[in-house]
Amino acid sequence: WYPAPNQPELTFTIITCPPNNLIASIPNRMPVILSEGAAEDWMNRREPDPRSLSRLLIPAPVDLLAIQSASPLANSVKNDGPELLDATPAPFKLE
Repeated sequence: WYPAPNQPELTFTIITCPPNNLIASIPNRMPVILSEGAAEDWMNRREPDPRSLSRLLIPAPVDLLAIQSASPLANSVKNDGPELLDATPAPFKLE
């Protein structure tokens, strides 16, 4: 978009959907994760029926994701780096 004439600004949006079974016990939503083909469909400016793309806004397959614990340092946006990931996987059970 253009906040001022001739000054384009790159932005992004995170679209969320209900969580899959892996993520459901953590938050009540998750980001939509598009496959390469679905991303091409989503970005197609010539899509005759943009509302039909709502079919892409679904939870990711459980086997696509893994849960890993994070350091308490991850609770602040001031921190950045690999030390934010704890080497010990989080204990987790699917119910």
